[in-house]
Amino acid sequence: MKVHPVTGRKSLFIGRHAYEIEGMERKESQKLLDELLTFACQAPRTYSHKWQAGDVLMWDNRCILHRAMPYDYNEVRVLRHTRVAGENESELVPTGRDDLAADFIPSGSNKTIITMRRVLIYPL
Repeated sequence: MKVHPVTGRKSLFIGRHAYEIEGMERKESQKLLDELLTFACQAPRTYSHKWQAGDVLMWDNRCILHRAMPYDYNEVRVLRHTRVAGENESELVPTGRDDLAADFIPSGSNKTIITMRRVLIYPL
């Protein structure tokens, strides 16, 4: 369980990366996580975006479950990721200076192709 630092809304930290719930037997824990993920990934808790040129999609990683749908690896797929640092208390792990982001120099290209197909949303 995680509490959003701005809205105060509670959310579950689940996803394919979650493999166990502390204090539960592993098998029982995995079963519950599978059930929660199945529940979270069903309508009306999903959003699927139909991309058009010029689209920008932003979400708050502190309270959202998202993923890309499978895609053709032979096609061009460019994603631009920007992270806005927040309060350390809102992070699951402490964060520090990101040298790669701090030293980034834009290429000057304004042509970005984004083909991410689906974003899953699960607010509590």
